[in-house]
Amino acid sequence: MKHNSALTVVVVVFAIGSVVAMARPGRGPPPDGQRRKPPQAAYDACAGRDVDDVCTVSHDDRTMSGTCRADHDDDSVLVCAPSGPPAGGQR
Repeated sequence: MKHNSALTVVVVVFAIGSVVAMARPGRGPPPDGQRRKPPQAAYDACAGRDVDDVCTVSHDDRTMSGTCRADHDDDSVLVCAPSGPPAGGQR
């Protein structure tokens, strides 16, 4: 009987962990037809700058270098975009 109880506890803990992980906002792919919005830090990094200016963003314990580009939703707003392909950022 102890074996079944231990297995039940493991299954319940795993299920709760999965639900909590899925409930975290900003994780996983965006809904169909929608684009994920960059973090506020990416907008802040280009405040007062011009298109193609170099920028640096720190977000979620990572630092990214890039250039200021027009936002997809509002081309009058600049956002710091990665210079190259995503590499997971630097720690």
